[in-house]
Amino acid sequence: MTNILVGNFYNGGQSYNDGHLYSGEQTQNCRHTYNNEQYYTQQHYVQHQFDKKNKKNCAPAYSSKHKGNRVQLCDLPLLRDMKFTVVRWILQDMPSVIDDPGGLVVKDCLSTATLQMENPGVLAGLPIVDAIFESCGPDCRVFWEEYAVEGSYIDPFGDDNDGYILLATVAGPVKSILRGESVALNTLSRCSGVATLSSRFVQAFADAGWRGILDGTRKVTPGDFGIVEKYGLVVGGAGVEKIDLSRTTVLNEHHIAAAGYRKAITRIRAAAGMHHMIAIECQCFGDANESAKAGADVVILTNYCEPSKLKIDAKQIKEWYPYVRIHVQVNDNIAISDMLQHLSDDIDVVATGSLTQDYDEIDFSLKIELAEF
Repeated sequence: MTNILVGNFYNGGQSYNDGHLYSGEQTQNCRHTYNNEQYYTQQHYVQHQFDKKNKKNCAPAYSSKHKGNRVQLCDLPLLRDMKFTVVRWILQDMPSVIDDPGGLVVKDCLSTATLQMENPGVLAGLPIVDAIFESCGPDCRVFWEEYAVEGSYIDPFGDDNDGYILLATVAGPVKSILRGESVALNTLSRCSGVATLSSRFVQAFADAGWRGILDGTRKVTPGDFGIVEKYGLVVGGAGVEKIDLSRTTVLNEHHIAAAGYRKAITRIRAAAGMHHMIAIECQCFGDANESAKAGADVVILTNYCEPSKLKIDAKQIKEWYPYVRIHVQVNDNIAISDMLQHLSDDIDVVATGSLTQDYDEIDFSLKIELAEF
């Protein structure tokens, strides 16, 4: 029997401020035996498994723990609190962490699991998956394949693939892997779905020669998961209309009816400052003209049935108020071919809620290699 690295391992049975969910057992110099080799910590087992295989490029593609040119979780504004958010997701998925019946079955068995992609699409959500499994225990790690790059298009049916392709290997205690499995797969599936549809729209607009910006809307899942969908938009090449209501104030016909254009804008400037962005939804040229005249930064043209009329109004507003940005919000169920008819050089942004409502989820699977201990 080979002794590999002696060290201490301690689990405190609760969630600490570092964002980890610990297993509930307190062990020191914890010893495990696997393939006639003895490991004194779960972390040593994880590291040794990949050292034996001479695994290259095994650092997570987007990890908060790795430096160099790797993107860190804290560097992504949309995901700045994700490390703590995923802990809540896991607790919601399995409220009684310490008394997890499935965890009692597998105990502290150490193994690996293969993460596979089963549908073609744009890969998105790697930093979130890293955060999920890291939160399940300090010794649970994700090792991404070199080609598994955030934002890349992957086709499991291409080349010699048999309808699936290996993206990563997850290593650590089996109960920690199982703890994060459902949350990780659901997150990766939906985030990649949004990125795939967004990428398809962005490419179609680029092929048409339009140089504006494609935005999603605020029609995302309420709560924390809306951040995942917004992040998917960004990975797919689209923009996010608003992170939250504090960045831009959008006024509709109800606000205008209550206060009028100029008074509404004056009140917002007084409360939020002169640099705060103000956008006003307009359903005709008259509304757009009054909004721009009153000092709106953005004019949002909505409910235009005729693309030709939309382009005429946008051109006129740009000529009169060149500093005003013109956004167009199209119907959520509109096809890409129909959206192309709404594009012109006078339109800065086109937004549609279909990017976060009508996407197809991408299938992923996680297969654990179980072993006798």
